[in-house]
Amino acid sequence: MATLSNAMKSFGTAAVMGAALACATPAMALETGCQDATAVRTALRDEGQFVLVNGVRPTPEHPRNIFTSNAEGSLGYNIEEGTNNVLCVAVRYTDIRVNQNVDLAIPTWAFRGQGTAHNRWLADTSARTGETVLLGATVLRRDEGGQEVRGAFMMVTRGRGRGGDSTFTSAGAVTVTLNDGEIRPTLVLGNVEKVQPNYDRFAQRPTVVAALSR
Repeated sequence: MATLSNAMKSFGTAAVMGAALACATPAMALETGCQDATAVRTALRDEGQFVLVNGVRPTPEHPRNIFTSNAEGSLGYNIEEGTNNVLCVAVRYTDIRVNQNVDLAIPTWAFRGQGTAHNRWLADTSARTGETVLLGATVLRRDEGGQEVRGAFMMVTRGRGRGGDSTFTSAGAVTVTLNDGEIRPTLVLGNVEKVQPNYDRFAQRPTVVAALSR
C-alpha cells in the first residue's frame, strides 16, 4: 500500500516496520509501519490520542486516513486503514497546530518564508480551489544515530471537490515542506473533514512544543 511514509522516505523519515507496541511513553509510542488494528487502537487509547482530521484516499478501495494528536499537541500520527484488520502508521509528528480562524483563512503559522514555493502553492491553490489549512505539524524522523528529531513541516489542507466526482464532498492534500521552503505534495485525499468536538477543543488549548533535543 502506498502511504505517506513511502513518499517521505526521501526526506529522511525512517519507516520502522512491525515495531512493537507498548505503553504510552515517548520512547515506547507507536512507530511507523503496518500493524494489527486492534493493537494500534489499544496503543492510541493508551497514549490518549484522538482524531482531529480525517479523509479518504480517492482510490477504488477508498482507505480512510486519520490525523491524531495527544492533548498537548506533542505527538500525533497519520494512520491509514489497511486490509485484513491492519492499520498503517504512515507518519509520526509533533508541534501540532490546527486552524483556529472562524473563517478558515490561512493561519500565519502555515506560511514558510517569503517568496518560497510553499507560499506560492498556498496562494495558488487557495485561489483555485478555496484551499484552507486544517492542520500543521513537524514530521518526526530518526537521525543516523537513531535519535528522533524534527524534520519537514507537514500540512493537511481542504478545498472544494475536484474533477466532478460526486463521491467526494471535499478534496484535500497532505504536503511536506523542507527547510528551504520547497513543497512536496505527497498524498491526495477526499472527504476531508474536521472531527468534532475534538478539533475545536484542541484549537482552544495553549500551544505546547514537544521536548526533543533538536
